[in-house]
Amino acid sequence: MELRTLRYFVVVAEELHFGRAAQRLRMSQPALSHAVKGLERGLGVALLTRDSRRVELTEAGREVLVKARAVLTAAEEVDRAAREYRDGLRGRIRVGFLCNDAGYPEFAELLRRFRLAEPKIALEFQRFDYHDQPAFVLDGRADIGLLCMPTPPEGLHVVPVTVEDRVAMLAVDHPLAHKDILTFDDLAEVPVPTYRAEVPQVWQDFWRVDPRPDGRSPVPGPRVDNPETLLAQVAQSGCVAFVAEHVSRHYERPDLVSRPVVGLLPRTLALCWARGNTNPALSAFTDLLHQNDFHHSGAADSSTVDSSAKKVRPQALTSHNGQW
Repeated sequence: MELRTLRYFVVVAEELHFGRAAQRLRMSQPALSHAVKGLERGLGVALLTRDSRRVELTEAGREVLVKARAVLTAAEEVDRAAREYRDGLRGRIRVGFLCNDAGYPEFAELLRRFRLAEPKIALEFQRFDYHDQPAFVLDGRADIGLLCMPTPPEGLHVVPVTVEDRVAMLAVDHPLAHKDILTFDDLAEVPVPTYRAEVPQVWQDFWRVDPRPDGRSPVPGPRVDNPETLLAQVAQSGCVAFVAEHVSRHYERPDLVSRPVVGLLPRTLALCWARGNTNPALSAFTDLLHQNDFHHSGAADSSTVDSSAKKVRPQALTSHNGQW
């Protein structure tokens, strides 16, 4: 029993006329009659009674008609679901992010638009730590990542989302905490936390401000893996951490203070995904990026997004006096 033969039977049952049914099916009447007889032989029961003037359903034929329609409907649903997954209209996208970065207004708005535009695609969120970027995206644990720049762009599409100032965080009882604005001369002898060797060197250099404007390197401090351990070390060990401004607000603590630093460059937050990612649903997300305009954030202009559908041109990352 084949789906095609069931469909032949349903059309004959609806028309109760082999000629009209054959016309609907765009096939010859003898071939249609032969196919229906084959179905009856396979089932071992007559579905139709025929004479020279009329065609009628038998009792078995009436019940088989109901079941056949249900089978054909289910088959259409199977085909539709498979097609939606294949075409990226249904599925899931795994989104990786560092700590609370997913709460940025620009990114939150992008996610809201995506949920409205693609309700059949689920978003799954996963957190990564410093040492996991950009490996978290490149090795397939996430389809797309919200990464702190700078990140080596090799193998990645990079689309900036927002630019934000950085500040220095110190313990409230640190000798420099009384100053409203700091300079790198003030911080010359203050240790700065270090990171795992797996963390891209360009990222480490940026967040440790190494080298400083005068060419010196910072004093190495304790090793940290994530924002929580970073701030715990700042509070207890007397070191300084350079963080995005929102971190000082999100982790507001009575034992920490944040201060602006003269000459400390801002950071860029970007959406990144691997060039070899084959998840069809990801194209729906990158299409939305193509339609979205992040120009208001100062992070990118229209040249960031490629004019071709489903492709986003990586943003060129540039260095200024050794800082990204």
